[in-house]
Amino acid sequence: MKQLKIAFIILSILLFNLCMGSTDFIGYYPKGCKLNNVTAGIAGTCTCIQDVVTHDIWLAVSSESGMSWDSTSATKLGANGWILGINQSNTCGIHTGWKLPTQAQLQMLAGHDIDWFNANGFIGIDPNGDYWGALNNDGKTAFMLNMSLHSGIVYPENISYDDPHAYALAVHYPVTETQFIPPN
Repeated sequence: MKQLKIAFIILSILLFNLCMGSTDFIGYYPKGCKLNNVTAGIAGTCTCIQDVVTHDIWLAVSSESGMSWDSTSATKLGANGWILGINQSNTCGIHTGWKLPTQAQLQMLAGHDIDWFNANGFIGIDPNGDYWGALNNDGKTAFMLNMSLHSGIVYPENISYDDPHAYALAVHYPVTETQFIPPN
């Protein structure tokens, strides 16, 4: 009976950590790259990092700042257009399937402070930034991670919202062989 209680406690802790987003990342691309860790003073060489729990692959850097979700400006790229460009560029050897993060993926990042992002391979995350996610079901809003409120909350935001501190993150769900093209 005591062993069953211990097993239940361990399982509860593991499930809590999984649900609360205690995600850790490893280097993904290029092979053998060093994970960026600003907190420890390590300049990384990874272009992409991988979530060890979900196996999602994330671009280590975000977009440039100041973007709306889907810009109609001829001089300014929206987050949705930025993702299209990543898919066309064979980023990290993956030629299709890059997306803006879902609400659940953004939620896994929410609640972590900037030191956590810096220690997990992300590069240049703005501690006061807003990060675009996928389009909401209503077609008028997209999910957004706001880093400055309580180390990150996720909420729907109008897709025409334009802010100098708005960025985008790119994520790819686990790679299949048909999606991977080794770089030249």
